[in-house]
Amino acid sequence: MGPCRGHPARGRAAAGQAPAVRDPLPVHFANSLREASLALAATGRLALATRASGLAVATLETLALSSADPYLPTMLAAVLVDHAANLAQTGAAADGAETAGRAVDLWRRLAATEPEARINLAQALGNRASCLHVLGRHAEAAGAAGEASDLVRAEMRRSSGSCRCSPTC
Repeated sequence: MGPCRGHPARGRAAAGQAPAVRDPLPVHFANSLREASLALAATGRLALATRASGLAVATLETLALSSADPYLPTMLAAVLVDHAANLAQTGAAADGAETAGRAVDLWRRLAATEPEARINLAQALGNRASCLHVLGRHAEAAGAAGEASDLVRAEMRRSSGSCRCSPTC
């Protein structure tokens, strides 16, 4: 009997291969925490937003240790950006700067192979610049803000050459 077409994991097991099973629940949980964090922040409930984004970060970091899911680094980087912003808005600029630095590092690695991640890198750099400015680390803030601006300008130049919506665009 050949592999089961309707259930690929069972088919692989029947063929003598290890099944590729991933429990999606923790990823959905982390994503729900992120969405809750964004909604709470939008309504001014920053302490709860920060707790939710912190739990999302912890969940994704734990998952990243035990999973080869290629989407986890992107999701973790996005949640780190959100968490850094929440920390900064609650007055924890030092923690925000550190968290934004982790987001920058992760987005930088992702942007090396995924050019569309550069705009997310720019956002993370902007968050880091804001936190560093609040901390009085103006030279570092200016460097991060300058790099973010350079990335945004480069993306605008790149995307303006590919637009075909009108002759004047």
